[in-house]
Amino acid sequence: MSWSRGKFPEDQATWRKRLDPHGTPREVTRRAHLGLWLIVLLAAALPAQAVMTNSTPLNTDEGSDYACQTLLRDSARMLLALLDPWTGLPYDQIPCGSRNAEGALGVNPAWGVVPQLAYAAVDPFAQDPAQREETVHSSFTDQGPGSEPPTLLYALKIELHLSARGSGNEFGGVTWGASVDLSRYRKMRIRYSTSTPGLVWELKLNSGKSTPFIEPAVQLRGSEQGAWREEEFDIATAFTGTDVRYVNYIVLASNSKYEVLDPVLWVDQIAFEADPEQMGSCGVGCPPNYPDLACYEPLTGAVNIANALTVLSLLPEVPQLGLLTPEVAEDKVKAILDTMESFPVSADLRSWFQDWHSPASGMPDPRNRIASLTDQPQLLAALMVVEQTWPRLASQAAALERKMDFSVLVVPPDNCCMHWAVDRCTGVQSGCLEYLGTDTLLGSFLGVASEAPLCTWARLAKRGCALDGSGSARWYTTAGPEECLQASIPAVGNGGPFLQLAGLQYLKSSLIPVGARELAVSAGNMLRAQASYSAERGLSLAGWANASDPDACAYLTCGQFAPQKVSPYIWAMGLDVLPDTARSILLSFHNAGADRPLETGTLSHEFGLRDSWDQATGSGRDAYLYLDTGWTVLGLLNACHGGLVRERFGAHPVAERGYELLQGHAPLCSCVGDCNGDGEVTINSLITLVNIALGNADVSTCPNGVASGTQVDIALIIQAVNDALNGCGG
Repeated sequence: MSWSRGKFPEDQATWRKRLDPHGTPREVTRRAHLGLWLIVLLAAALPAQAVMTNSTPLNTDEGSDYACQTLLRDSARMLLALLDPWTGLPYDQIPCGSRNAEGALGVNPAWGVVPQLAYAAVDPFAQDPAQREETVHSSFTDQGPGSEPPTLLYALKIELHLSARGSGNEFGGVTWGASVDLSRYRKMRIRYSTSTPGLVWELKLNSGKSTPFIEPAVQLRGSEQGAWREEEFDIATAFTGTDVRYVNYIVLASNSKYEVLDPVLWVDQIAFEADPEQMGSCGVGCPPNYPDLACYEPLTGAVNIANALTVLSLLPEVPQLGLLTPEVAEDKVKAILDTMESFPVSADLRSWFQDWHSPASGMPDPRNRIASLTDQPQLLAALMVVEQTWPRLASQAAALERKMDFSVLVVPPDNCCMHWAVDRCTGVQSGCLEYLGTDTLLGSFLGVASEAPLCTWARLAKRGCALDGSGSARWYTTAGPEECLQASIPAVGNGGPFLQLAGLQYLKSSLIPVGARELAVSAGNMLRAQASYSAERGLSLAGWANASDPDACAYLTCGQFAPQKVSPYIWAMGLDVLPDTARSILLSFHNAGADRPLETGTLSHEFGLRDSWDQATGSGRDAYLYLDTGWTVLGLLNACHGGLVRERFGAHPVAERGYELLQGHAPLCSCVGDCNGDGEVTINSLITLVNIALGNADVSTCPNGVASGTQVDIALIIQAVNDALNGCGG
């Protein structure tokens, strides 16, 4: 039986009142049964009420010890290992494959020596080609000349066995392939060591498109025994006559004229420094022959830089890890800020860095000049953490924050739409930001906090309402390519849960009024759906999100997800969202061997969990992504150390302003049973609904909790009970 919204007919109401002021015996019985049912339902469901929150403390057990101690320490160690020594920027990953790697899936050691030309050929040469094999021995090594290890895991070791002068085999060395245009680069840096202080090696740039000439050389003087030495050369003056438009090889050689017949050289790293006046060029192409060096450079994203800044700022506050002193951390943060100051921004807008730059030179990617509202907000949030953490760097961080100007993204005339991106060369990219994930919500939050119109938040919030589902909803948005929407694995829309969880590393879910549930509840439902999918199929591991392919030198997105290929990092990101499940699954990855040390030759590196794992074969290649490992550390800092990232971000005046503004902006989604419109369903509201259903109260007594024309029946009351237990919409 159901009752429509509105008053009962007078004769029916009069009849009931005359029979019994408390209702007929059947009415009383029904009311008692319904009340009893409601109490039982509440009692049965209450234990699930506090399962998901982004501030749930962890229990002390084996899983917590592993996540909060071993995994946090080892993951942070990997992040520190991938910082460039000159720019301070993080490398996106340890590259896979190439002719220099051991096997098709092996780590590419050439990346550790010349990151900008990591896939080039490295070949020996000798004056007498017939004696080349006896003259030149070169290899990649994970050992430095003494106690100093290589900066990026690997060095190149060159050993020569030359003949005396006049014998016909007086020089030799190696060439490192290039075939690039260096016109936009001004300096060349090298970090090296020699076997004895008196040694001299030569460094050359071979150039010429059709007729290479005998290039000038600079001398690399001997280093102190067992120590690295750094040199920096101005390309235009040190390599006079070199045609920088057509650089064929880097040449490293020695000659018996320097009086040493068995010289040894270790090359730790070679890098080309960008010319600041050329970095903002917009007409750079990548032709097949002699492309700009930027076309070959490795890239690092804005979120990588954000993760590095936040982790470096907060790691010293966990001294028991023994990884980083405040003094060293501050220096590393400053190096990143100094490099960021060289990043070109839109000339017309005078704001917004593009998303991708080279970690070796800071040069922007010439093929993708976009600054997006999915990536840039995390960089801005990280700068806010820096500003709150390091007083000496606060003004520098604040100046960089001011370049990220949300006002240029607001679309007139209604000003309730923000453009989704800026192209550094062509300007604002038209089109309202429609995609909804916590990363874009972080951008909208920061936009509103930075005085963008409040209706820009309301616009996204309304979209959140449209996508809102039941309390068991597996994701907060199902936007994404068709193959993602149709995937059999749950919660892979937009590539998986990481976009749900990224913004929540900074934002406090309980203070963000969007949708009918807390964002952390939605994210927890999504993680639970993946765990359930795994359990139902008897799989030992779960976790499907954009990540490296464990079985190929490739990147997996939702179209290629397969049940056996799983990624662990989302469970660290969601450790304080779904604690018991996340803790158990992280420990299962550990027990499966996904965090076995990275072997680089003679050394073992404990870098935490690999980015992905094939649970069918019990293996995974040595893939470590800075993005995912960075999020791992942020998630663990929050879960294991009292929401450290969120608290530091939330202490910034801009964040405080954002929370204050949005707290006065009620959730826009209707909430079944929220009679007084305060965003939650109380016991009194449930009693009111029961009375409406029984005819003892008018539907007008719950003006905000019952939509116009809606019948107040058992189904509606069940929905209201779910809203009371799980948050509105649950």
